[in-house]
Amino acid sequence: MRYADLHCDALTAGAPGEWFLHGKKSAVSFDKLVGGGCFLQCFAIFTPDGQTGIQKRTEGLLRAFGRAEEELGRAGVRALLTVENGNILEGELSNLEPLVRAGVKMFGFTWNGENELGFPCGRRGGLKPFGRKTAEALFSHRIYADVSHLSDEGTEELGKIAADFRLPLIASHSLAREICPHPRNLTDGQIRAIADGGGLIGVNFVREFVGGAGIFAHIRHILKTGGEDVLAIGTDFDGTKDPLYAGADEMPRFFDDLAAAGISFSVAEKLAFRNAERLFL
Repeated sequence: MRYADLHCDALTAGAPGEWFLHGKKSAVSFDKLVGGGCFLQCFAIFTPDGQTGIQKRTEGLLRAFGRAEEELGRAGVRALLTVENGNILEGELSNLEPLVRAGVKMFGFTWNGENELGFPCGRRGGLKPFGRKTAEALFSHRIYADVSHLSDEGTEELGKIAADFRLPLIASHSLAREICPHPRNLTDGQIRAIADGGGLIGVNFVREFVGGAGIFAHIRHILKTGGEDVLAIGTDFDGTKDPLYAGADEMPRFFDDLAAAGISFSVAEKLAFRNAERLFL
């Protein structure tokens, strides 16, 4: 089954000087994407908390993405650019302009630490004034907000701003807190709010967030709580050291396991690509 993946860290995870799309140890590479049946892959510009020299680094990553986009496009795989961690703006809204020109489709406000935009999951606090300004600027360019790493209060506040612009929220790589009580996972209220707004939740393959119940328990819970139109895939490949599946070439095995878990073919299709198509194509 072909699939869309809303989040991977391959763009920033490779060894210095290595062409990331052909990294030998990468979970996401050209050969693995084509072999695994991917037709749409989101590549995140991940900026660690405390990073210095951000703008120069970003320029290099934008060039690398453009090269990868062309190479994958020739093979029938669409590449989309996203942002993980709003510190990439360094508190200056003008730094959003090159990201808009490069075609960024989705923007995550925080990673694991507090920044100029707001607070991360597991922390108290909503959006800061610069975060609210950034949200309005993003939405005016029809760029989706990604709440996967954002605080509960920030997610609620961002949802209200997105609704004013008639845009959905996306949790690009998240699971259900009811199944595994990790702050990186979504509450039932958040699942319903994202679903009601027409957004997406990309289920990820991070063992720490999956917990003992298994990923299919998360999928069934999100399905029951938010409905079948909210489900998507957000593997977090190359962003976790021990994923449930080793790489993009193992996605056919994931779909076999999905069927074995009793998930219907029609729901599996929506999870795999149909829901993502609705917002990204």
